[in-house]
Amino acid sequence: MWAADEFTDQQWVDKVTELMLELDPDLNAHDVRDIVTSLSKYPHWRQLPPPEAAAKTFEPPEAPESP
Repeated sequence: MWAADEFTDQQWVDKVTELMLELDPDLNAHDVRDIVTSLSKYPHWRQLPPPEAAAKTFEPPEAPESP
């Protein structure tokens, strides 16, 4: 099993980028790396293991909660 804290930030970015490109090889590697680097700054993303983070990027965005 993958644990997000097993990776340095750079290793996490590298692995999530690699997995995203496996899921969709038509993506631009440079753009994917930029996106993943941005996501890695958010603790709720960074705590996800790389396979979960990569898969989550392909999910529709979550709707904001209603008041």
